Amino acid sequence: MPPSCRIYLLEADPKAGASTALTLRNFGYMVSHLRDFAALQDAVDVQLPDALIVSVQHDNALEQVAQLQQRLESPLPLLVIHDHFDFASQLAAVRAGAQGFFGRPLDITQLENSLERCLDRRQGEPFRVLIVDDDAELAERYSLVLRNSQMQVQTLAEPTRLLDSMRSFNPEVLLLDVNMPGCSGPELAQMIRLHDEWLRVTIIYLSAETDSHRQMAALLQAGDDFITKPISDTALIASVYSHAQRARSLSTALARDSLTGLLKHADIKEQLALEVQRATRSGKPASVVMLDLDHFKQVNDHYGHAAGDNVIRALANLLRQRLRRIDSLGRYGGEEFVAVLPECSALQARRIFDEIRVRFAALSFNSGESHTFSVTFSAGISETDGRTTAGILLERADQALYVAKHNGRNLVSLFGEGS
Repeated sequence: MPPSCRIYLLEADPKAGASTALTLRNFGYMVSHLRDFAALQDAVDVQLPDALIVSVQHDNALEQVAQLQQRLESPLPLLVIHDHFDFASQLAAVRAGAQGFFGRPLDITQLENSLERCLDRRQGEPFRVLIVDDDAELAERYSLVLRNSQMQVQTLAEPTRLLDSMRSFNPEVLLLDVNMPGCSGPELAQMIRLHDEWLRVTIIYLSAETDSHRQMAALLQAGDDFITKPISDTALIASVYSHAQRARSLSTALARDSLTGLLKHADIKEQLALEVQRATRSGKPASVVMLDLDHFKQVNDHYGHAAGDNVIRALANLLRQRLRRIDSLGRYGGEEFVAVLPECSALQARRIFDEIRVRFAALSFNSGESHTFSVTFSAGISETDGRTTAGILLERADQALYVAKHNGRNLVSLFGEGS
């Protein structure tokens, strides 16, 4: 989630609005709760938010929102909460520019997932595109067009270097010429599909080939789309952008935990192994953190699983806000998380996680029945030494976590510090 995102929440029901605003604030957003459309309009006139969440009972309320969006230079990301979930209501939401639609009772976690996707799409990293074409001049022209549309582009004239470029650049979209000396585009596409880690990459053939049978044959050999040269700049941008957006959404859905947006169990273990190898080569320390929510079963038992999900989501967002872009975060299972911090000693990691621990303990959660509660976590930290494997480092962090739990919880403990 982009940091310090400002959200305007239009909700006439004071109790529902206060509850939703509190949960979103715990998730790390700056939320202004507005009771009527006039207040929303005044707020937008003073300062534009990063996104709008509007709660409505009737479709005609969405017409006002649509008019508000139309007078802005650029429409805002819009999520709609509606009393009705029928076709007409969803159509009215789409016409108002909605990118998310939710009925009641509101699933706040699902709402925040949709909100995060909207904001990531608006403020996220540039899409990565790799162009493989033996016509270097034409490839450079296409590269310039896409770079001017804020995409990150690399070109490659020598097909034999494709696998190396795939590993180093990790593209989301691959533009392939069909006819090249030495090998064809479909042959390269089939090579790409031999590697499971690149199954998510969208492959687009870019060729002067106009024979429909040959185009179909190429598509059947591992391609996703076929663009015929020459192509206008606008059409090229639209095609690549739509495919890149879809590829990123799919990649995120496959690699990320659906509740938290963090890496899944297997992916964080893979990232840990990579960082341990990197730390061994560089001689710089890296820290492994195992983190677990305290008495989390009691939270689910007393306040319900929906409240428990909000706690997990809030912690995940807090971790992402407080850690660096080079750090890796994963949901290891249930209420357990793993973080990998490159170029960070165990002592530095403890200072960071102690600050996060204090901030998290200060959050107040709402059970939905006017009951508020707070939750703490414990953490254990181990540090690379140039010899120890990733698996052992994870075990050491887990042992340190056990010490923190044993010593009273709501603590951060280092491996080897004593019990």
